[in-house]
Amino acid sequence: MEPGSILKYTNSAKLKITGPVTWLALPGRPVIMTGLDDVSAGDTIRTNTLTGYYADTALDLDAIAAGADFSLSNLRISYATTAIKINGRGGHVLSHAQIVNCGTGIVVTNATNAIRDILLYNVTTPFNGNASTLRGEHLTIDAGTTLNGNTSGVTLLLTNSLVTGVTTTNGFNGSGIVVLSSSSGVYESAGAGSHYLPKNSPYRNTATATINSQLASELKKLTTSAPRVLSPGYLLNSAITYNQTAQRDTDTPDYGAHYFPID
Repeated sequence: MEPGSILKYTNSAKLKITGPVTWLALPGRPVIMTGLDDVSAGDTIRTNTLTGYYADTALDLDAIAAGADFSLSNLRISYATTAIKINGRGGHVLSHAQIVNCGTGIVVTNATNAIRDILLYNVTTPFNGNASTLRGEHLTIDAGTTLNGNTSGVTLLLTNSLVTGVTTTNGFNGSGIVVLSSSSGVYESAGAGSHYLPKNSPYRNTATATINSQLASELKKLTTSAPRVLSPGYLLNSAITYNQTAQRDTDTPDYGAHYFPID
């Protein structure tokens, strides 16, 4: 999967993978999987109003058939009935991803998954599956109905994560977890990002639970701070130096998912 690949789905399409994957996406060039009517990325194919779900399953990964674990990063999935399914094996890693406006986020069957630095927004059921374990670190889960769709089938372990505006939140364990009935006042928006933390947020510099060492290193290059946004029509008519405005998370980690800085 090449950097910057964009897949647009319709008619309940599915991408099923039964072999090993070489995943080459980069922070500035993620793989995007979205609906046919999404004009925010890639070529414009159709301009109907974005509504409902397009893909049946945006990414259906059969690890048993592949004979390999999957390691995916820098990924965004939108407008899918199910974003990701993984079947079998125990060493999968999904990191630095966004799942937005989907019916179900991640479905695992007879599998163990590490999910790190993930934003799930407006996903009705973020997690589901059978006979599986999901280990989530630094997740932001905002606006949903049922956090764990099968509490007897999916062991959900969360660390340093924010869960806001989800109606039913039972079926998880872990440490360093903030659960709030509403997202009001928790996040701020800038440009296309809507889950930055405000400057004086109580969820900054307070996530102390132990996390994966690689993720800990990666978070130091990421941010929960919004970039500076210049107003449309801004006129640059003299020399000016723009310094970094988004604080990198180099100290005690902030809760929840982080963004790649764009300043």
